[in-house]
This record gives sequence, structure tokens and C-alpha cells, in this order.
Amino acid sequence: ASESARRAPASTAEDALRRALLASQVRSVYQAEGPVWEIEFAPDGESYAFASEDGWARVLVTATGEESLSFEVGPDGGVSFGSGFLLVHGDGGPPRALDPATGEVRCTIGDLPVADAAAAGRLAVVVRNGIGYVWEVDRCSLLHTLGRVGETAVRVRASPTGTRAAFLSGPEARVVDVEAGRIVSLLTHEGKIANLEFSEGADRVVTGGREGRVRLWNAVTGRLVRDLAGQRGNVVLDVAIDPDATQVASTGTDATGRIWRVRT
Repeated sequence: ASESARRAPASTAEDALRRALLASQVRSVYQAEGPVWEIEFAPDGESYAFASEDGWARVLVTATGEESLSFEVGPDGGVSFGSGFLLVHGDGGPPRALDPATGEVRCTIGDLPVADAAAAGRLAVVVRNGIGYVWEVDRCSLLHTLGRVGETAVRVRASPTGTRAAFLSGPEARVVDVEAGRIVSLLTHEGKIANLEFSEGADRVVTGGREGRVRLWNAVTGRLVRDLAGQRGNVVLDVAIDPDATQVASTGTDATGRIWRVRT
């Protein structure tokens, strides 16, 4: 028998073992009707939500994958968890803060559609026509108008604690103290900022630029802490930072993921 024939059973067994190991680590799977572009756990980890290109946002039970709620948000909509509410935006209407258990609307954020929105603790941060706003969900009232936070295609990201948020527009990101309602720092790249993520304590933030750089910043002062080579001349697509801000990671068009140890 040939060498390949003699090795076939072992190879088949190894493939089966790999599949079994992978299956043992996957708790649940939900098949959407289109690509899923964002996903987020609830603060208690018991459920998660995602929005997909089919125009729907869904909430699922983590342990079983059972769908508990679904909302039509359109192809550009999104969903994020706040403190006791689920923020949904899209479908041509204003953002809504929903009860995550029942789907009941607790607060409608303004009366017009927005470019993007993010839950930040007990608050909702939204952007419309380049102007940033902070809403208090419990009182369903506008807390702060932040003024102009970007020129075009502004996106919003919030910290895990909900104390800070960032508005991404082209090569700039403006970090906001959401409780005080003021911009505290401006972060810049030579190319468009692809994404941004805060550390657990919201004192550090990592950004990735389409020029290929990954940068770690002091989120309060805007001081550049580390400037990393990123994806070696390729476009950075996403970035992440671990909870204690000692490691940052990036992915890019060079089909790699890179992790750095950083001292802050």
C-alpha cells in the first residue's frame, strides 16, 4: 500500500477528533440569513445579541442558543446592552431602549434616525448629522448635547464601564466623558480609524488605522502610550485590548492576528 493510503485512517481519526473537540467548546449556534457584523454579551452573560445583514437584531439565550427577542433594524442597524436595557437603532426610526426580557420600549431616543448609537451604562450615546448626544434612559431625557464630534460617517463606541465613549470619524476619534458631557481627548491616525476599544477601566484605549498602525492611548489625556507596527503595511481591520491593558491585539488584510505585550 502507498504511504498516503497507510496514513489515511490516522488522518481521518485526527480530523474527527478535531471536530469533536471544537464541537465540545461551542455552546450554541444560531444561523442568521446574512453575515453577522456585531455581537455583544449582556452584562450578566446569560444572553447575547447580534445584528446581521438580513436587517434583524436578535437576542439569544447563551446556554441554548434559543431566540428570545428579535427586532427589525435594517441593513445598517445595530444593538448594544446597557444597564438594564437593550439599545436598538436602525429601521429608519429613532433608537429605542428596550426591556431586554420582554422587548417593551422603555424610552425612544429623540424623534429622528441616527447614524450610530451605543449603550454606555445607564446612558445612551448617539450621533446624528455629526452632532453627539447623551441620553439618560431611566428618565428618557436628553442629558448632554456634545456639539460636533465628526464630519462624515461618524461611529460610536462605548467603554465597558459606560463612563466614556468615542466618536470615530475618518482619521480622528474623540473621547468623551459621558457623565460630564465633554470631549476629553482627540486621537489621530494618518489613515481612517478602522476600530477602537477601551480597556476595562476606560483609562486606556487602542485604535487601529487603515494605514497599518496600532496605537495605545491614555484615554483621559490623549497622550500616545505606544505606537505599534500593526499589520506591516497592510490595513488594520480590528483591534482589542485585554482587561488590565497589558496586551493589545489586531487583525488585518494580511490575514494575520498580532498580539503585543505593552507597559502602560
